[in-house]
Amino acid sequence: MKETTMKTETENRNKLTIETAMEQEAINVADAFFSHFDDPLQFAGEKVKDLFFQFSALMLDDSDIRWILDSCSGDPREWGYCGDDKSVNISIGEIEVQFEGKAEDYFDNPDDWTIDGDLAYCSMPSVLIPIDLEKLEEELRTLVYNRLLDHVNIILSDARGVYIPRDFVDLLSSEEKEFQEKVNGFDSANWIHLSSPDEEYYWEAWNELESSFVSENGTRIHQNGDLYEISPAMDKEPIEFVEIFWEMWQ
Repeated sequence: MKETTMKTETENRNKLTIETAMEQEAINVADAFFSHFDDPLQFAGEKVKDLFFQFSALMLDDSDIRWILDSCSGDPREWGYCGDDKSVNISIGEIEVQFEGKAEDYFDNPDDWTIDGDLAYCSMPSVLIPIDLEKLEEELRTLVYNRLLDHVNIILSDARGVYIPRDFVDLLSSEEKEFQEKVNGFDSANWIHLSSPDEEYYWEAWNELESSFVSENGTRIHQNGDLYEISPAMDKEPIEFVEIFWEMWQ
């Protein structure tokens, strides 16, 4: 009698439970999400989206977003119909399992399933992937910092103080100055005003040059203490990136 009982328990352990099926489905969905889902933020809760929105100027692509979410995720699990603002929530509806033989031999409790031939179905509203928001913010800040290092360079240190405009102009060749005049409309009469901080219109001329300056390769400039050079790959206003960059140094 004892041997028969042990055999039955072993057989039951080998049968598929609805919990096991849902756990595996959650893992499969999470793997698919992190590998190739388009527009992954459509499944994210509001607090997750808000963090990404703070760094929207970074222009993250879908692969960046999936990678960051994956690095900050917990174990996926079955979830109901309501969302969760700190997680990724992917709608499922139902799961399908194909099996061989009799349902009672394959499933721990066939009554949990809708059986149709060799296919079985059960309701599974969604998969929830919890996200560590603190780690997510840390990952985003690190990515911002590293990417801005590639696209935002300090040309002149703020240690030069009021001489930054003069020293920047000294870096320009005659061809570069001519480009600013002909292409960007900079008034050639203003170059003399930028020769010394003692010039009456020194700062007015600098404000005009800073706002209009675009090099032949698309580089722009912005001063926030230091003078920064902004790569043309960053297609927003220079101040957006310099301010983020500056904050990262604090």
